[in-house]
Amino acid sequence: MKTMANIRRFTSAALTVGVVAISVPALAESPNQQAESPYGYKLNDNSVYIHGVLSQMEGRLNGQNAYFRWDGQAWAGTDENKIWFKTEGRKYAGRTEDGDQELLYDRPISRFFDVQAGGRYDLDSRPGRGWAAFGVEGYAPEFINVEATVYASDQGHYAARLIASYNLFVTQFLVAQPQIEMNFYTKRDPARLVGAGLSDIDAGFRLRYEIGRKFAPYVGVTDYQQFGGTAVLARQHGEHPRDLRFVVGIRDMVLKRHLTPLLALLTFATITSAHAGQNGAKPSGEGHGMPNLANAPKNDRRHLQINALMDRCARQQQQMQQNQHIAGSTPAVAARCRKLDKMMNSHHEYELTQPQ
Repeated sequence: MKTMANIRRFTSAALTVGVVAISVPALAESPNQQAESPYGYKLNDNSVYIHGVLSQMEGRLNGQNAYFRWDGQAWAGTDENKIWFKTEGRKYAGRTEDGDQELLYDRPISRFFDVQAGGRYDLDSRPGRGWAAFGVEGYAPEFINVEATVYASDQGHYAARLIASYNLFVTQFLVAQPQIEMNFYTKRDPARLVGAGLSDIDAGFRLRYEIGRKFAPYVGVTDYQQFGGTAVLARQHGEHPRDLRFVVGIRDMVLKRHLTPLLALLTFATITSAHAGQNGAKPSGEGHGMPNLANAPKNDRRHLQINALMDRCARQQQQMQQNQHIAGSTPAVAARCRKLDKMMNSHHEYELTQPQ
């Protein structure tokens, strides 16, 4: 009996010591873990994950013409360190426009925000531009998805982009999403039809039905509007600065096995169309009475532009004389043509759409 009592006392003491040995380090370690990881408890998880989503793969229609727009991103890495790839652009009349490809390093800095740094390249049918990129992405209060990025080029140009969207769950499967994107530039770049200041705002409202969490068709409406110098350049090239369209598309969570070939396909299509646009298609402005000045001597470019505008003036005068209902505008056109002719004869400089 005495032996059994000693065994019970020894077992009880051992259990007590074991519980204390496990509990005390855990209690002492928790505050340190939380202090070292402000975005949550730090876990010993170094698994590499891959994720991708095409948030916009849509056709934009206005009853007269249509174009295709895509916007997607993918990342690969651990919970703390990721590599992000972002791509967006549009395909219109055989040309790629507003092409934007970004490669970024991502790391969390708080519970809801990550910091991102890397590079961006504007790859489309217009002349390419390279940028260094730095920004944040995450969730603002009320779980508004926010992306804010600043860009800097080696030519002294700076830019900024702000994107915000919100998912409003009408039901478990029906989701309404308002979205807005704003772009700013510090200097004009006429080769890419970009003016200084607020360049454009792309706002939209989409209603999607999630057949599965990885696939959702949607419909909606978008309002794309250009401002300031960008709007002026758009008008000079025969484009309207405001574009209201109906959209229909799909939102797709890309599966891991489909991610690599899909990104390769998008990149190949963008590079191919950009190469075709720069070598085979008409440059921006050609077809509107503007010559291709890419290979012209710098000293002759302004005179070539003035000559092209004078030819355009002559055509406009002929058209207005044939259409009596707008004949009242003929004197203004004639005055502009006389001004151009005077400038050409006196060899005055005439500032047009040349990069600063």
